[in-house]
Amino acid sequence: MKRFEEALKIDEQLENLSGKAVRHNNIGMVHEAKGNYDKALEQYERALKLNEQLDDLWRKATVLNNIGMIHKIQRDYSEAFKWYEKALEIDEQLGDMSGRAMRLNNIGMVCKAMGRYTDALKYCEEALNILRELGLNETRRAAPYKKNIENLKDLLFTQDIKKKLK
Repeated sequence: MKRFEEALKIDEQLENLSGKAVRHNNIGMVHEAKGNYDKALEQYERALKLNEQLDDLWRKATVLNNIGMIHKIQRDYSEAFKWYEKALEIDEQLGDMSGRAMRLNNIGMVCKAMGRYTDALKYCEEALNILRELGLNETRRAAPYKKNIENLKDLLFTQDIKKKLK
């Protein structure tokens, strides 16, 4: 983190808004990795404001996603859902199919955490379909998406069996 903070000081001296946005996001990621979620959110919010100033939609979507991740980790699923949706809107605006797939998968995992397995499956399958369209279905990137779908189908099957046994 020390290097990011040093780079941030230089970016501040140079009035490099883009660099400052990147550094705040990176510092936020370090705080997130250390479990300092309030500090991470602080840094992400600074990065978000700078990206809004710069009208850098791609980086804005990335930061919105990172904020969503913090809320998901903190089990504030409705808040996580909201931030992921904002990032998804930008991906759609930009035509960023790769980003769209990631956001849909993240939304699916939030739905799963909320016990909304049918919705979760719908989002995760849509995410995997995008990867197929991009020719990434047989790559390492698709593996977690496939695993999520498999787990959700198992949960739905188990849920269905339990209903039938009642």
